[in-house]
Amino acid sequence: MVQLKTEMATKKDPSIHPLSIHCLILIRVTRQLEPIQFQGKEGSFQVCLRAIIPCHVLEVPDSVMLPLCAVQHSSHTNFLLKNASKLQTSFQFECDTPFQLNPKQGMLKPGQECHITVVFQPQEALVYQQHAYCWFGEEGDKAENCCTVLLQALGTVRTIETGEHIHSQMHTLSGVVFLFYMSLFASLLQVTVSFSLSSLSGGIPLLGSVFSCDVTRGNVAPGGSLRATVTYSPAIVNTVSVEYLILKCRGALNEPLLKLTGNCIGPKVSLSSSVVDFGCVEEGGSVVQTVKLVNSSPVEAVYKWDIDCNGNSVFSILPASGTLFPQSYTTLKAVYRPTQPITHHRRVACVILHRDPVFLDLTGTSHPKLQKPVILTPEHLVDLARRQLSPDTLNAVQHNHDVHLDQQGGTIPSHSTIQLQSIVRPHRRAQYLWNISYQTVNASGK
Repeated sequence: MVQLKTEMATKKDPSIHPLSIHCLILIRVTRQLEPIQFQGKEGSFQVCLRAIIPCHVLEVPDSVMLPLCAVQHSSHTNFLLKNASKLQTSFQFECDTPFQLNPKQGMLKPGQECHITVVFQPQEALVYQQHAYCWFGEEGDKAENCCTVLLQALGTVRTIETGEHIHSQMHTLSGVVFLFYMSLFASLLQVTVSFSLSSLSGGIPLLGSVFSCDVTRGNVAPGGSLRATVTYSPAIVNTVSVEYLILKCRGALNEPLLKLTGNCIGPKVSLSSSVVDFGCVEEGGSVVQTVKLVNSSPVEAVYKWDIDCNGNSVFSILPASGTLFPQSYTTLKAVYRPTQPITHHRRVACVILHRDPVFLDLTGTSHPKLQKPVILTPEHLVDLARRQLSPDTLNAVQHNHDVHLDQQGGTIPSHSTIQLQSIVRPHRRAQYLWNISYQTVNASGK
C-alpha cells in the first residue's frame, strides 16, 4: 500500500493555503527493489520502492559430539533446532546408521525451538563422522532449502575382568553351604558394561550342579566393580567338583571362563587306642577307663556309638553321641560292669556322619572272689587276627621292617592295620568291612 500526496496553489493569492490530495494505491511488490513512475499534467516523477521478502530460515549447530559408546550399546545427546524466520516452516532430517534422530520431521512456528535427540548405536569399534541433512521449507516442498549438522562419535570395545582368583578351590563338608566371593571389574573407559553370567553349556553334571551364583546379569559402571557370591553345596564326600561359568558381554572380544573347583571332604576321626583292656574285675564291680576320640579334619564330625548305655550291657561308653569340632578331641569314658564270672569281649562301632565308622575293642574278665579264670588280653585278639591272614599276606608282613616277634614267636607288626572281611548273620543280608588297628603290648597287657 503506497500513500501519495499532492499540493495545488495559486501564485496570485498567497493568503490561500495550498490544497492537498491524498490517495492510497495498492501495489504488489515482486522484487526487493522496484521503481514506480507516476505521470501527471505537469510532468512525471519516479518512486523507488524497497521491500523485504520473508523466507524460511532454520538455525542448527555446525557439529554435534556424542558421548563415548561401547559396541552394540547406545548413547545419546541433544541439539537445538530453531525457526529463525517469520514463516511456518516444515523440516525433515536424513541420516545414516549408526545415528538416529528424533523427531525426524515436524513443523515449526515462527521463532519456535525444538530439541532434536541424536542416538548413537555403533556395531564396530570405529570413529564415526557423518552429516545429517535437514530439508525445510513450505510443507510438501522440501527440496527448496537444506542445512547440515556434522555428527561425530567414537565406538569402543567393552572389557570386563574377573578378580585374581578365577580358579578357586573350595573345601567343605557334605551338606554344608560354602560361600565364595568373586569380583567383576569394568574397563577404565567411560562405558557402562552390561554382562551375563551363566553355566557353560554341557559343563553341568548329570546329577545337577553343586554351584550356584546369586548374580546372573547386571551392569558395571565405568571403572567400578560388582561382587558375586558363589554357593557350593556338595552332597557326597571325597569328591571333587569342577564347573565353569561363562562371562558374556555384548560387543566384547572374548568371553572369559571362570573355573570353579570344589573339594568335598568329610571328618577324619580316629581313636587314641583301638583296644580298651579292663583286665580282671570282680563280679559285681566296675572299672572306668578313658579313650580319646580325635577329629583331625578341618570340618566338624557328628558321631554316635552303637552300644546300649542303659545298663543292659556290661560295657558302656559315655558320652554315647555328640559333635567334634574341627581339629579337636573329646575324652570318652568306657565302663565295664560285669554281672557274671565270664570273659567278655565286644567290638563297638562308632558311626561317623559322612565317614566310615571306627571300631573299639572292649575286653574284660570277671571272676568270683575265690576263683581267677584265664584273663582275655589284647594278645589274644592279635593272635586271632594273625591266624586269619593268608600265607601271602603273612609273608608280606614278615618282610616289613616294622615287625617283631611276640612271646609265642608269632609275627606282630608294631604299628599296622589289618583289614578283615566279615559276613554278618544271614538274616541281616549284608556284608561289610572293618579295620583293626593295634600295637604291640607286653604280657601284662599294658
